[in-house]
Amino acid sequence: MPRHRRDEPLRPGHRPVLLDDDENFWPDGRDRLLVFAYHPFSEGRPHREGDLVCTDCHAPHGSGLAADLRLPASDPGLCSGCHAAITDRPEPHTHHPANSPGSRCVRCHLPPGENETLTVTDHRMSLPVPQNTVRFGTPNACNQTGCHADQTPDWASQRAEEWYGAYQTPRVQKAEAVAWGRAGDPRATEPLTRILMDPREAPFLRAAAASLLGRISQISDPQSSIPDPVDILLASLRDPHPSIRARSATALGRVQALRALRPLINALRDPSLTVRIRAAFSLTALGYLPSPSDTTAHRVFAEHEAWVNEILADNPTARVTLGKAYEGQRDFQAALREYRATLRLDPNEADARKRAEAVGGEIQKHDGATAMLSAVLSARGADGRAYAALGIIAEQWGDYGQAAERLTEAIRRGAGTEAVFVSLGDACRGLGRSEEAARAYRQALTLNPQSPGASRGLALVAYAEGREEEGREYEERYRNSGKVQNAK
Repeated sequence: MPRHRRDEPLRPGHRPVLLDDDENFWPDGRDRLLVFAYHPFSEGRPHREGDLVCTDCHAPHGSGLAADLRLPASDPGLCSGCHAAITDRPEPHTHHPANSPGSRCVRCHLPPGENETLTVTDHRMSLPVPQNTVRFGTPNACNQTGCHADQTPDWASQRAEEWYGAYQTPRVQKAEAVAWGRAGDPRATEPLTRILMDPREAPFLRAAAASLLGRISQISDPQSSIPDPVDILLASLRDPHPSIRARSATALGRVQALRALRPLINALRDPSLTVRIRAAFSLTALGYLPSPSDTTAHRVFAEHEAWVNEILADNPTARVTLGKAYEGQRDFQAALREYRATLRLDPNEADARKRAEAVGGEIQKHDGATAMLSAVLSARGADGRAYAALGIIAEQWGDYGQAAERLTEAIRRGAGTEAVFVSLGDACRGLGRSEEAARAYRQALTLNPQSPGASRGLALVAYAEGREEEGREYEERYRNSGKVQNAK
């Protein structure tokens, strides 16, 4: 386990902010706000391909210089260990006089930027791409104060193309893919998939590509020239980098890839806490109902609960996330407590307020409907409809035992509608009784061959038990039933 000092273990589960976050990063990866320098540094080629580390430039025990640099920032000696040919004779490379600011390595490759209250340098050590300023407003080194601030980004882009060729094009294309992905634009699907597939790309960029694919409502296209993005996301669950595995897990839930069920169940045993938690959230999004005997799923939820309560108890975002996890567990009272606890930490937390109002309203409706229907059952001559309504409510609130009992009674009393059979199937899945669930779903299909809930339920049962071909067949029926409903 990683440690900060002797006998003080650090809990795993750090979740880096990635390029899918437009508040913290420009589309090309340059930071907008203050982020840990390790993030941009680890994405840069000097670290990934040249084995550059922090202590190559910074003295770990202090130097007396700004940022504890080993040499002044203007001294080319910081870079000469790897780039002596350029630092000895910079003009052919920089196209600026040797002793001018334009020939200082840091002016082009570590330009300063204002982040909140600090001035920090761009630790990607990348290349100036003024065309990204033209397209996306990203700051660039050429037009910074003290260089060519009096010129336009178009002017800088033209000079760069004249001196160095079309090097900007692939960098602009990547930034464009990120910008499209943030907007959920389907045009992002192909370039993001190619980024995710390419192990030569920076790992956090690949992780961001996975995350952004999850924002696109329809990423699978049989007519596309690229592999199915869902298949690439599934393969990425086995990537060596935990951020790629974690973001792929999240994306699979967001795009409702039912065939990801078994791989996501396997991901509950991932060595990374973040991967396990994200896999659990995606399983909930897919409709996976862990039975009482599914100790792995319940253990991961307990890990998430402990992680928030022990480490992030004063973090409003973490508490909202825990509230949503309780909602996924159908524990709405606990969810409401979390949202209210969040509002005590931050009364302006909009998501917490929205969820608290929604869940509180649902609890009131649930209590009122349950009381009314229970009174109906107490009266003589109650028909199957009251049992059906109470059974469906019980299933939606996670009381699967009571739901199965009342729905079965509703069917016995002649109230076996499509909705009743689907709800009975869901309750049986929650109890771990998959054969009974499958029978209920099939009965729903006899009543309505286009029943989306029944086809979805049968797909989940098949995938959970490893019957991939059968699962794909029912998943296809489920998706087609949605198209039929939309057409109507």
